[in-house]
Amino acid sequence: MAFDKKIAELHNNIDCSYNDLNIKFEALNYKVKYVESQFASTSALKHPLQFPGKSVQNRKDYATANVITIRQEDESPPSH
Repeated sequence: MAFDKKIAELHNNIDCSYNDLNIKFEALNYKVKYVESQFASTSALKHPLQFPGKSVQNRKDYATANVITIRQEDESPPSH
């Protein structure tokens, strides 16, 4: 009889532990889905391959280039 009682208590403890873990697992699953939906909604607003921060597009200052020409002077002595 004592053995049957111990087995019944063990089954009851296992069932309670299973139910507690199942509730925690379902809560974690809900939170993961929420985070995934938040990430999906924020990433949909951004353009792909765009770095975060301000970007400057088509400004005239950035569209022009300055050229510097360096001339090497002749090393021979100046003629007078």
